[in-house]
Amino acid sequence: MSLYKRYLHFDNHPPIKTQTLNNWFYKRIVVTKYETVENMKRKNLLVLDETDDKAVQIFRDLGMPKNLAKTLLYIYQVDECRSADVEQAADLRQPEVSIAMQEMKRRGWVKKRNLNKKGKGRPVHIYTPTKNLSEIMNVFEQEKLKEVETIKNDISELKNLIKSR
Repeated sequence: MSLYKRYLHFDNHPPIKTQTLNNWFYKRIVVTKYETVENMKRKNLLVLDETDDKAVQIFRDLGMPKNLAKTLLYIYQVDECRSADVEQAADLRQPEVSIAMQEMKRRGWVKKRNLNKKGKGRPVHIYTPTKNLSEIMNVFEQEKLKEVETIKNDISELKNLIKSR
């Protein structure tokens, strides 16, 4: 029989079941995955914190999809990652991460490489940022400024149409 429990271990604190953890904190944590009693795996994982949540909300207010904002903030805090790492850290589902990664690849923000497993099976995709976050912010800012300019022009044109009546 296989046990499957996840615990979060914070520095000098007892394990906390993930089901009872409501807020994510940006700390390096150790996730313990119990497949069987003899087969126990540990890995380090970064998670998004309250500051990241505020940044995600601002991105969303500016029109960026939530999954893209969370993925963007996570991937730029690590050197490289797998989709599964983003899913766990950003609390997203696999399709949401996949869509966000496709958009980031389309924009040239990340590159993907395949890591072949031993034996059969699909390769694991490893994603690496290609631009730094400040460059991406500049591009995003320019896109939003163009949108504002378009809105201003449309409003001005509308005012002129109404005046000429």
